[in-house]
Amino acid sequence: MKIKTLLLAAALGLATVTTGRASIALGDIAIIGLGTDTAYKSISFVVLNDITAGSSVTFTDSGWLSDTSALRGGEGAATYTFSANTAAGTVISGSGTTNATWTSGDWTGADDVIVGSNGMNFSTSGDGVLAFTGSSASPTFVFAVSSVPFGFSTSVSNSSNNTAVPTGLTEGTNAVAVAAGPGAGDEFDNIWYSGTTTFTSCS
Repeated sequence: MKIKTLLLAAALGLATVTTGRASIALGDIAIIGLGTDTAYKSISFVVLNDITAGSSVTFTDSGWLSDTSALRGGEGAATYTFSANTAAGTVISGSGTTNATWTSGDWTGADDVIVGSNGMNFSTSGDGVLAFTGSSASPTFVFAVSSVPFGFSTSVSNSSNNTAVPTGLTEGTNAVAVAAGPGAGDEFDNIWYSGTTTFTSCS
């Protein structure tokens, strides 16, 4: 089992604190942890700007295909809907493997014909996880992570664990890749951010 600190300093440093926003936009959240080698897979994200009740964000391990600008499918998704106004700095976590097990509290399984019907179930061989708003047919991406050995794919023929950098995101800022090296077995099973928990607003 390999573990790795997930470095998101760029994303945290670019965040601007605002009053409550009616919908989630780029810079409002960052994925800060993935657990892939336990019975129930887990994800954690941090709120970077105040978010109002009723806003939602969807996470999927269905990779982004750079050649067709679409999600690959064959995987799954889960949506987090904020049931209350939530302040910047709040960390939110969830866990599951199937569409049913991701349905708990403010989490709802979000499998469909586009992301797939296999549940959001991260691979221990490394995986990519994308956060987006809107529909899976026309997603607006707000963050992405990859724990596969070579990072984000530049190939049009991605495997089930790979993802290209989603449209609208920038690698190293809101698309973060971590691994021990480029070879097989160099993926990290569990990744998390363990840096500073305070930052200065750019606004």
